[in-house]
Amino acid sequence: MKLWWLTDSRRFATEKAAVEALAAADPWFEFARWAFVDGNLAALGVIMAHGVPYPVQLVYPDQFPDVPAWVEPQDREAKWSSHQYGAGGTL
Repeated sequence: MKLWWLTDSRRFATEKAAVEALAAADPWFEFARWAFVDGNLAALGVIMAHGVPYPVQLVYPDQFPDVPAWVEPQDREAKWSSHQYGAGGTL
């Protein structure tokens, strides 16, 4: 387990600032909080699309930045799109 957010505090600060700045600048994304999802650091928030709220989590794997972060529904059963990898899967 790498715990990149502990070992690379500069990168974590950059990621944190970027997510929070996006939420502050654009009304389509409302940032809620930082949390741990299945042991991975995640930014929780809501994407608004066509007046519909989609609660999402941006998950940063332990291997980040060698492995990219991904977006998935907070609800493990949610299936929103044919572009999604199964119910609750990445978008």
